[in-house]
Amino acid sequence: MKSKRNDINIADECKRLRSFHVILLLKDGIRFDGIIQDINDEGVLVLVGEDVFKNPSQNTPNRQNYMYRRYKPRFFPFAALAATYIMPYSYYTPFFLF
Repeated sequence: MKSKRNDINIADECKRLRSFHVILLLKDGIRFDGIIQDINDEGVLVLVGEDVFKNPSQNTPNRQNYMYRRYKPRFFPFAALAATYIMPYSYYTPFFLF
């Protein structure tokens, strides 16, 4: 019965953090970061980010490798989620010279 109550707490937390960039911790210890897109009775739909490296040409050594991030939808049932955390972003104040 305790797991049912925990699932309700995680569902409420996911509803509160909808459209935020969060870190999802699964019960098996795996962590994902993504954006919560939709919540239903069974689980949560998350846009999970993945890094993609693209090398424009292998023959030219002076070219830089390009990296970008793309997001793919992935469904996680509430039974698999252990916790959700909001993604911490550091805030830097601009340095002004007066």
